Amino acid sequence: MKQTGRQIYQTVMPILWLLAFMALLALATLRPELEVSLLGNGSKDNLQGLNRFVLIERTGFSSLQSDESSGKTFQRIAIDTPATVRLAAFSYHPVRLKLGYQGGSLQVKANGQSLSTLPVTAAFKEYQLEFTPASLDNDGGLFIVLSFTGAAQISNATLDFSNQWQPFLSDSTYLSALVCGLLVVLLVFSLLPHRLKTPIAGIFMLAIGLSLSGISFTLAGQTLTAGFSGELNAGVFWLLIVSALYLAMFGLIHSLVTAPVLWNNGDSVALYPILKTRWDNLQIYKPTAAATLVLIAANTGLMILLYSVPLVTNGGWAELARYWDGPGYLLAAKTFYDPHDSMLALPGFSKYSNIYWSAHFPGYVLLIRALSPLFGYIAPMFIINYVATIIFGVTLYRLLKDFGYSTKPLWLSVLFLFLPLRWLLYHSVGASEGMALMFIVLSFYAFKKRQWWWAGLWGAGLVVTRANGIFMLGGYGLYLLWEARIGLKMAQPKPVLARISGFIVAINWRAVAGLSLMPLALVAVFSLYASRYGDFFAYIKIPEDVKHVYPIPLLSLAVTASRSEGNFYYYIIEAAGLALLWRRKLYDLFWLGLVFFVPTLFMLHDDILRYSLPAFPFVLIAPYARVLESKIAYYIAPVALLGVLIYSWTQLGFNKLEGENWQQMLELLK
Repeated sequence: MKQTGRQIYQTVMPILWLLAFMALLALATLRPELEVSLLGNGSKDNLQGLNRFVLIERTGFSSLQSDESSGKTFQRIAIDTPATVRLAAFSYHPVRLKLGYQGGSLQVKANGQSLSTLPVTAAFKEYQLEFTPASLDNDGGLFIVLSFTGAAQISNATLDFSNQWQPFLSDSTYLSALVCGLLVVLLVFSLLPHRLKTPIAGIFMLAIGLSLSGISFTLAGQTLTAGFSGELNAGVFWLLIVSALYLAMFGLIHSLVTAPVLWNNGDSVALYPILKTRWDNLQIYKPTAAATLVLIAANTGLMILLYSVPLVTNGGWAELARYWDGPGYLLAAKTFYDPHDSMLALPGFSKYSNIYWSAHFPGYVLLIRALSPLFGYIAPMFIINYVATIIFGVTLYRLLKDFGYSTKPLWLSVLFLFLPLRWLLYHSVGASEGMALMFIVLSFYAFKKRQWWWAGLWGAGLVVTRANGIFMLGGYGLYLLWEARIGLKMAQPKPVLARISGFIVAINWRAVAGLSLMPLALVAVFSLYASRYGDFFAYIKIPEDVKHVYPIPLLSLAVTASRSEGNFYYYIIEAAGLALLWRRKLYDLFWLGLVFFVPTLFMLHDDILRYSLPAFPFVLIAPYARVLESKIAYYIAPVALLGVLIYSWTQLGFNKLEGENWQQMLELLK
């Protein structure tokens, strides 16, 4: 019998996870060499590949000398001249410094913190100092710098990193039992039947599932405290975290859903059929509510995945808030475009002109400022984008479903929560793209419903949120003119004035009236700037190049611009999408996609993907819906998501406001 994809998945996945944990069990039995010599005269410095214990600098020591009386070789430290050893290594657990010396009093420091002042000793004596390294802010906390001050002779100095490798890569019997327990539980789950018929079996399933979750959460917590510095350590760290969290969720969901929770005449009633029946009814009678729940779950999962790595590696939301344009929107929200505010004098901001901040349009700024009394200034950036992204997804679902653009609108709506490439990143950090895309789909959905004033209202929200939002008015205008072309198609030739009159009459003036809210919104924004900067056209006069528009097209493909190859392929994909829209006579989508696409051709910037985001609801979703709805897309989507996550995690490590400027800004935000 031919197996279906689901059957293959159910067969292969338990085997893959079993093999993965067998590999981890093998790693758990491995005990690497955990000491590194600081003087370069020992044999225990072979930790390359397990951790980057690379001796990159050693200063202030004399050359090796011999003491005939003791038979030891040593290195001498001059009086009042600190000798330093700098290693590219770090640990979140205590590190043990083993030191043998003779001579005068010796002061030892690690990363600027005093460890001990060792007494005078006439003969070589062994000391052990235990410490947990403090992070070096300027070096990202990945270095250990030891300094020795005093007239002494050091015979040996080694660092013992044994504790860093807990709870894995050690000889811990507890760890071995933990991993073996996980393997046994996983094996039990793979052998249990999917449908249970007795309450006892259900209780057993529930107990096993909860035990698996508890063990997995414990392993994940211990792994988080162990840290991830070092090459192999980092690989095992993330493998353990992902595996443990997967097993924890698997245990919770599988046990709670399939375990019987009710009994009737001795027969068990599983929770899964109840939930499935209610879910099916919800999909039938309230499909939008069902889609909303799915999109909330999907967006929440994406946020957890995206935020997990930077939060673990950098240790806080502040690191995410530092990513540009977050600091710019925070400044605009705090100062509300006051050109004399003291925050503008901070080193990270003083290099810009006072009117530069008018490039951060007030829609996103006003919401941050409105929520700041409740949540402070940083949290609203993330809250607003989270809610806006869900609204975007739900509206996109209704748009695709109500107008027949897709046969699987919910699938496409979930898919385009993380596609195209820069979208996940910019609707998750301090940026206005989340709100802008929300207003775009809301306005277009109302336009398709012929709710002209709602279309204009949501379009006005777009205009006050993004500077290029006014382009959407141009798209609407082109479509209305195209729609009115029937006024020129007369059966018989008529005078020019009559033809022009017929064309004017054919224009949808009710739509024009509703959409007039969009230029009025732009006037409101410029009026705000006039009151704050004393110049109605302050945005247009910004001396910095914030528009990046040049009269020659395709300059973004210049070899001096990074990411230029990606720009080329994205141009091709968007242009092909426009061609498909025209061929399928989806003229409203075509004209709106065109007005967002054409300006990007004339931009000289290395981030065309970001500036192209307003176009993707028009030029990517409907044109490529048939491809994205195919079965192969379901298998490719996880790979695409992984690629987007890796790219986004990498980007979050760069393009941030400098640490010192950020700390000064935080003080002023209080």
